[in-house]
Amino acid sequence: MTYFQNDTDLVGLYQANFGQETQGGAELVNSQHVLVDRIQQIRWRIIHQGAMQLPQNHRPPLFAEESILRSANTDLVILRWHQIGDENTANPYRAKLLQLLKRLTGDASPESLMLIMTAAPPDDYDAARARLKKFANSLFRHGP
Repeated sequence: MTYFQNDTDLVGLYQANFGQETQGGAELVNSQHVLVDRIQQIRWRIIHQGAMQLPQNHRPPLFAEESILRSANTDLVILRWHQIGDENTANPYRAKLLQLLKRLTGDASPESLMLIMTAAPPDDYDAARARLKKFANSLFRHGP
């Protein structure tokens, strides 16, 4: 996880890169990629799941997966999507199709699971969402 700070705004970026996939945990699209596993459920619980529209430069908007996690004293707003080459999608079926097309054409560009997150006051997520949207926009312009 890498953290970026601008004044008081702190955003975390997690990028898991996948090269040659093997069946099992080393796959980009895999049901084992969860935000909160059984052990972490003691501390964190998912209180919201949905989607957030993120504008992409000169492309259709990305509908990233949005999750809100709550612990005893912190709420986190998290956005997650797949990046295959220069394409972004949160849809696992589209991600698999993009991977197949990439392999059929011999494209060796990277494949990543992207996750950005920021803290928010309980039940007040507008500022956190705006912060993540701004950060994602900078990623789409410059790359991680």
